[in-house]
Amino acid sequence: MEQLPYDEIIIAYDDDSQSYYCIWRPLTSVGLGKTEAEALNDLRAAAHFGIDTAVNLKVREIEKDS
Repeated sequence: MEQLPYDEIIIAYDDDSQSYYCIWRPLTSVGLGKTEAEALNDLRAAAHFGIDTAVNLKVREIEKDS
């Protein structure tokens, strides 16, 4: 099986289910903080930002092409 590229959202159509599916192998995220909890909370914020940004860019790309 071919390895998925990093930071590229792949959208494909499945004939059997008659549905689209999306696959994403996201980038590495880093969280920083003075405590473990602060570092984890910062990691959560960074990951959410990355997801929102990548998905929004892909939606704009699809809307532009249609």
